[in-house]
Amino acid sequence: MINFKSYYGYIIALLAILASLPLWVGGFLRDALILFFLYLAAAEVWGFMAKHAGIVSLGQQIFMGVGGYATAICCMYYGIPMWASAIIAGLIGSGLAGVLSFPLLRLRGVYFSIGTFLAAEVIRLFFNSWEFVGAGKGLIFRKAYGISTALIYYPALALGISSIFLVYFLYHSKLGFGLRSIGADEDAASGIGVNTFRCKALCFIFASFLTSLVGAVNAIHHTYLHPTSAFNISWTVNFLFVAVIGGVGTIVGPVIGSAVFVALGYLLSQYLGLSLLLEGLVVLAILIALPEGIWGALCRKLKLKLKPPI
Repeated sequence: MINFKSYYGYIIALLAILASLPLWVGGFLRDALILFFLYLAAAEVWGFMAKHAGIVSLGQQIFMGVGGYATAICCMYYGIPMWASAIIAGLIGSGLAGVLSFPLLRLRGVYFSIGTFLAAEVIRLFFNSWEFVGAGKGLIFRKAYGISTALIYYPALALGISSIFLVYFLYHSKLGFGLRSIGADEDAASGIGVNTFRCKALCFIFASFLTSLVGAVNAIHHTYLHPTSAFNISWTVNFLFVAVIGGVGTIVGPVIGSAVFVALGYLLSQYLGLSLLLEGLVVLAILIALPEGIWGALCRKLKLKLKPPI
């Protein structure tokens, strides 16, 4: 296990550099960095759920949408300060995850994945007909106008860093041990006394809380919410790609995967009409050539022996 205490100096120096970036980089690069940290945060927790707990969710777009809408509603309709609204949105998302845990976590494997996707579609249709939030017309987050990307950068950075530490400490916790037992063999884990439902529900709630915060920051950044885009499965697919490209279930993998995915998005955006196709082909090529992910391939090539979840 890597001992973070022996790396305090390096960690503090890296955090200082990251915190200073908005002072000397332009708006375009700040936008890319915000996107990088948001994808990193969501992909870290998605990869942990999928790899170590066997919870392969195809419905994380639920929490992206709920996080964004809840932030806008709390801020514009009830006058709650914007960043406090984002925290409330995270709590609402985690509460919703707790409610959804009862029906969804009774399912296993592909049935759970299908269940999360169907739940996301039901919630999308609900928001699409809910006049209180603009229904199919969408919702303009006017109070987020004028907020600079330099200010939005810091919550995105905090989410990215928090996701890394959350995954690290969760993996080495008692809960993490139970989750890894479930991921290996759920029936055997139950047989040795692991409360499988409780462990999976807590993991799902933690991941959903962080993903809802990502949705909140994303809504503040883009200032417009529409059910079709807010609850689009492309969010979950992107998180999946980021986690798998870098190395699913690791900490460093999503860092690499997020950088590659965001860079691909910007580089290929000039090919109008073909950008998504080209992006998908490049990602597919990476997955075929490096099934263990870029980080896994680097570790194998350099003969690095790092204990999970690094």
